[in-house]
Amino acid sequence: MLRREREFALRYLNTDGAEINWDFIRAAVASVADTAVFPLQDVLGLGSEARMNLPSGRRTTGAGGFCRDS
Repeated sequence: MLRREREFALRYLNTDGAEINWDFIRAAVASVADTAVFPLQDVLGLGSEARMNLPSGRRTTGAGGFCRDS
């Protein structure tokens, strides 16, 4: 099923998937929604290793958050 879903997303977004993060961001911003929210890791084009919110059981102390002045 995953392959079929990926192919559908690529067709729907009219993309080759090279920068799928920006394709999804563009789709969210172009939607009729009043607000679009996307993870900073997607804006920066980082992979899953850069996740800030980890699933239960792998929690951090919160010391790794984003700071504009860094």
